[in-house]
Amino acid sequence: MARYVGKVTSRKSIEEVFAYMADFSNVSEWDPSAVEARSLDDPGGPSHGSRFAVTSEFLGRQVPLTYEITEIDPPRRVLLRAESDAVISVDEMTLRTLPEVGTELTYDADLRLKGARRLLDPLFGIAFRRLCERARERMGEVLG
Repeated sequence: MARYVGKVTSRKSIEEVFAYMADFSNVSEWDPSAVEARSLDDPGGPSHGSRFAVTSEFLGRQVPLTYEITEIDPPRRVLLRAESDAVISVDEMTLRTLPEVGTELTYDADLRLKGARRLLDPLFGIAFRRLCERARERMGEVLG
């Protein structure tokens, strides 16, 4: 299992940060490994069951996943899940207002390899955490 937890502080309101982050089609703007992302549902804002097609590049391979919002509590929390024959990805975003500062976003990413691939967990975890740290840095720039 590879896991990363990072925090970002933004001057934007909790509602603005939530709206941007819950629309997971924006992931390609802040995650350098996400080469393509789009919503699979009608416009109207993210809600329970909203789905997003995301293609990420990891260790030289393009990995397509369909993420689905499995839990949502605007503007405080959103949980997304994706699964393929190789991995299970669960991403949780929690937000809180920081008085006179803005918003603190905590991003918790959990990526589990399936089957015999689990033998690669130690090396996979190192590479995953590096990618997540780059995404956290970029997220901080985008959210300002």
